[in-house]
Amino acid sequence: MYIYIYIYILQKKLVQCDDTTSLIEENKARIKEIQEQYMKRADEINIMLTEKHKEEVNMTFTIYSSCITDSSITECCFEWM
Repeated sequence: MYIYIYIYILQKKLVQCDDTTSLIEENKARIKEIQEQYMKRADEINIMLTEKHKEEVNMTFTIYSSCITDSSITECCFEWM
């Protein structure tokens, strides 16, 4: 009789383990999805910042170039800074 009760208890625990395993797998999938979304957004931001940096470098070079050709080099460059 006790063995049947023990087997019944073990079966119930096994069902609970299966439920827990399912939850773990669902959570792993959700974590992976969130990580992929984060990496995609990080890539987008990185591209945006790279473009912004290129524009700033080009603007700085353009202003600096115009200062070199201008006779008022100190006024031009120091006003911009």
